[in-house]
Amino acid sequence: MYSIKVIACGYRGAELLLSLSATSSFLILLHEPFFLLGNGHVAVVKSDGIVGFLEWRNLTMRVDIISFLYILQNVVEVGRHTFLLQPVEIAGDVETEVTGVNIDSRKIKDSHLFVAMKGTQVDGHKFIPKAIELGAKSILCEDMPEEKVEGVTYVKVESTEDAVGKVATLFYGDPSKKLKLVGVTGTNGKTTIATLLYNMFRKFGHKCGLLSTVCNYIEDEAIPADHTTPDPIELNLLLSKMVEAGCEYAFMECSSHAIAQKRIGGLTFTGGIFTNLTRDHLDYHKTFENYRNAKKAFFDGLPKSAFAITNADDKNGMIMVQNTKATIKT
Repeated sequence: MYSIKVIACGYRGAELLLSLSATSSFLILLHEPFFLLGNGHVAVVKSDGIVGFLEWRNLTMRVDIISFLYILQNVVEVGRHTFLLQPVEIAGDVETEVTGVNIDSRKIKDSHLFVAMKGTQVDGHKFIPKAIELGAKSILCEDMPEEKVEGVTYVKVESTEDAVGKVATLFYGDPSKKLKLVGVTGTNGKTTIATLLYNMFRKFGHKCGLLSTVCNYIEDEAIPADHTTPDPIELNLLLSKMVEAGCEYAFMECSSHAIAQKRIGGLTFTGGIFTNLTRDHLDYHKTFENYRNAKKAFFDGLPKSAFAITNADDKNGMIMVQNTKATIKT
């Protein structure tokens, strides 16, 4: 049985120690810095700071894994990118194993990472003791607890809202880059357009997933939907299941709440579609400008390789795409 251990890591690459027996061994030098993840992937940090993922789950070898928390703490040292976190403070052992990530303390299981979110109604920091009671061994938070539990690792960041999408993306192996993800936003028509695209592409013979208000689908499998856009952890879990099912495309409704609350943070979109904009959700956004800017932020974040389809008949249609790097279509 082989074993792999990281013995050096830095800008010039990382060395692997591959032990073939108790008496013989040799070194392999990778040309890119990397980290081994506990979810079946190797995270490789490219020279431009972009994190790529390779699977090792099918290799017939035992792997001494550098922990997920170690990656969150140290990956910024070898490349700076939006996926990477910069903890303000860490208390505890960063080599603590992470077997799952959750923002809902009721779903916590042994060795999970609990992300304490400050919501509009409830502060998740209040549920840190409950999460630990249920088995959480690591906590991602904005406010470091005064009393810490022995054996639990605490990671403090400036904003858990900003961090949770990046954490979920990293944990699930960046599933949005393994299929073509198209987001649909606007006041009306999101469900109709996303569902039509899902059904149309399936008729063309493609395997597809759907994330909508009515129901989520992984090919034929229906998964009940509670929100227009799931939370970042559930979203990445669903996308990872779509990838495992062989889906080539995923079509998703992107609500203004989800965009403003960073629920789609860390995802890579192949394209975005704008339907229309009317006065809605002002109870949350307070002003029409805030509501419009939340929708616009989705297009602002699209990469240069993406497309942006906008409704030119809507007076806000061109405003949506005025700062996007994506290729604009009307």
